[in-house]
Amino acid sequence: GPHMLEMPDEMRAEVLARNEISNLIMDAAEAAQHALPLEVENYHALYPLEPPAQPLHAKLTFPATTYRATHNTTGYKYCLRRIHGFRLQSTKCMTLVEMWKKLQHTNVVQLREVFTTKAFGDNSLVLVYDYHPGSQTLLAKYFTPAPETNGYTDPFQGEARPFSHKSNMQRTSNGPLLPEATIWSIIMQLTAGLKAIHHAGLACKVLDPTKIIVTGKRVRFSSCCISDITQFDPNASNPLALVNMHQQDDLTALGRLVLALACRCLQSVQRDNVQSSIDMVTRNYSTDLRNFIVYLFTTNNRRSVTDLMPMIGARFYTQLDALQSKIDMQEDELAKEMENGRLYRILVKLNSINERPDFNLDCTWSETGDRYMLKLFRDYLFHSVTEDGRPWLDHAHIVQCLNKLDAGSIERVQLMSRDEQSVLIVSYAELKNCLENAFSELMSSAAN
Repeated sequence: GPHMLEMPDEMRAEVLARNEISNLIMDAAEAAQHALPLEVENYHALYPLEPPAQPLHAKLTFPATTYRATHNTTGYKYCLRRIHGFRLQSTKCMTLVEMWKKLQHTNVVQLREVFTTKAFGDNSLVLVYDYHPGSQTLLAKYFTPAPETNGYTDPFQGEARPFSHKSNMQRTSNGPLLPEATIWSIIMQLTAGLKAIHHAGLACKVLDPTKIIVTGKRVRFSSCCISDITQFDPNASNPLALVNMHQQDDLTALGRLVLALACRCLQSVQRDNVQSSIDMVTRNYSTDLRNFIVYLFTTNNRRSVTDLMPMIGARFYTQLDALQSKIDMQEDELAKEMENGRLYRILVKLNSINERPDFNLDCTWSETGDRYMLKLFRDYLFHSVTEDGRPWLDHAHIVQCLNKLDAGSIERVQLMSRDEQSVLIVSYAELKNCLENAFSELMSSAAN
């Protein structure tokens, strides 16, 4: 039936939601209210994405705003991160920008270009990244208290259950503890991204829950390169030693982040709480997860992201299997959509020809010759009736006939005129030939 050409509901809902989000636009009055320029370099139709939260421990010297914008020539949408009131002191940092632009990884939001502009009425630095609609920051997804239900808060959240000391550890104000598999999935994606970043001779520097985004199940580092520009020191005597130091800082930050995820609480990583937080991980999760965190907190030796692989262990295969089955499903869906695209193109051709009121001053064009046969075929496809005169609608029949037409099958079809006085018997191959000729006539005329 009709379902053979449709995608599963969950996947459709996800795709539609993303399309809807990426197509939101502001009217002129709203844009004026936000004091948004009509164009910034090669981009237009700016749309503010949510204002970024102040990061927890990064020293923010420059405020930043994020917009979605459309590229003037390609029409692709990008994410523009604007650093307000920033004046570039030295162009030496552009070497780092080029390194970031070359870095392509599925867990790092791709940097496309960096430019300075006065379009906002100040000196702004703009970084252009790929846009992933429907994303949430890690902070918003896992560390934002659950909303109250029915106006009452859950009495068993936090410390409200004094009798069993374990139960109050199982919940935090941000919701129940995460399943271990969820934490490992995030770990695998972050370590994969980090390995690529470090391997490229760079450091992330912003391993912070406000700077990591989640889109569906995909996790990505989102603000790379910003601090490489804003905190660039042109007089650094040994840039390489600096990179090594920042890479070590990344690993410590990763440890803090995973510990916070496991406790579902950002305060768990404050110095006084670290030991009790690690004890909580020991009680609730596997030794591997505990060892993973402890290794990252052990800062007296030189650590490397590749040392983490053995602790991830066979979980890697589970992740790989889940990804591959998702790819299989998406390829099946893609095959259906390609089929749909093909059928759509035939329908466009048919409808451009059928009952066209006038072509090259000839008002009988669509009713004569090849075009007449195509009109009868359209009636056969869409306007058939049952013995007792009710409309006969069969989706599978329509799809099969269009496929035969596209393939130019030698099978024959019986077409009847509307007054039922004449019957034509033609093959799909002949109909296909009629369609191509009539459509190329239209096309060549349109081109002149």
